[in-house]
Amino acid sequence: MKRFVINTALYLSIFLVISLYFYFATKHNLITDFTAKKFVQAFNQNNLVQKDEMCEDRRAVYENIVFHKNQHFNTVFIGSSRIMQLGKYTQIKNALNLGMSGANFYDIQYVYQSVKANNIHYDTLVFDINPWTVCASVENRQIQFNNFEIFKLFLKDVFTFNYSKKDIQYALSTKEHTFYFANFSDVENTNNFIKFTDGSIKQISLGPNKRKGRITTFCKDLYLLKKFYAIDTVLFNKTKNLIESEISNAAVCIVLSPFHPSLFKERKSDIRVKNLSVLEKMIRKEFNTKINIIGSFNPSYLNLTDSNFVDGFHLTEQSVGRLYRNKSISK
Repeated sequence: MKRFVINTALYLSIFLVISLYFYFATKHNLITDFTAKKFVQAFNQNNLVQKDEMCEDRRAVYENIVFHKNQHFNTVFIGSSRIMQLGKYTQIKNALNLGMSGANFYDIQYVYQSVKANNIHYDTLVFDINPWTVCASVENRQIQFNNFEIFKLFLKDVFTFNYSKKDIQYALSTKEHTFYFANFSDVENTNNFIKFTDGSIKQISLGPNKRKGRITTFCKDLYLLKKFYAIDTVLFNKTKNLIESEISNAAVCIVLSPFHPSLFKERKSDIRVKNLSVLEKMIRKEFNTKINIIGSFNPSYLNLTDSNFVDGFHLTEQSVGRLYRNKSISK
C-alpha cells in the first residue's frame, strides 16, 4: 500500500510538472503577466513583426496602459480589432491604440477605467462601437481581465491537461517562440503583421482564396453578430453614460466601422442585419449633436466595395486611411 501511494504521488507529480510546463510554454499563460510585459516592452522600444502569439491581447493591452502611465497623447483609441489599424500606419500621430479582438462593453469599460486609473491624458478619445457592444457577447473574452476567473482556468487547464494538439506542438517546438524587430521592408511587405509602438497594427494581406473564404464564412455564420437579435437597452445606456462622461473632458469620437457589402446583399432579411440600421439610428439620435461620429455600418453609405475589405468586417489599410483621415481625429 505504501508503495502504491508513493508511485501514485510520483506519477501525479510528474503529470503536474508536465502540465505546468505546457501551461507556461503556450499562449494559455494567463496566470502571470510575464509574457505580456515582455511583449509590451519590446514593441514599445521597436516596431516588430509578431511571429507567434506570445500572450492574450487583453493582457497586453492592460500592460500597455501601465507602461504609458502618466503620459499624454493626442488620441487614445478604445474598442475592437476594427480600429486597431488606426495610428502610425494611417498617419495619426502621437496616438495610443488600445483596441482588442471582439471587445464588448465590459472590455471597453475596463480599458477606459484602467486609462483613468493610470492617469493617461489625451486631447481626443475615440470609441469603437459595434453590435456586440450592446448585445450578449459571443465570446466573453473579458474574463482575461479577472484574476479570479484566470486562476480557475489555470486550475482547469493544469489538472485536466486541457491543451490542444497545436498547444502541445507549440510547447515542444525547438523554434524560438518570440518576435523579431522590423525594418522598412518588413512594413512594406503585405505578408507581414506589424505591431507599432503606438499599439496599432498593420494587417497581413490575405490571398484571394483565403480572403473570399473568410467573407463567405462571415456572411454565413455572422460570427460576433450571432446574438444580435435585439439591442440590449441596459448595455446601450451603459455605453451612452460612459461616452457622455467624457464629453466635458476631451473631444470624443465614435467610430462605426462598416461591414462587407455581401452581408447586406445575402442576409438583408435577417433581423440581425436589419438591427445594424436600428443601432446606427439610435447612436446618431443620441450623439449626433454632441460628438463626432465617423463611418457607418453600411458600406454603401461610404461608397465602399469588396476591394475595400480584408475580410467580412475589417477594412484594408488604404481604406482605413481614406475613411478616417481628415475626420476630426487628431494627427
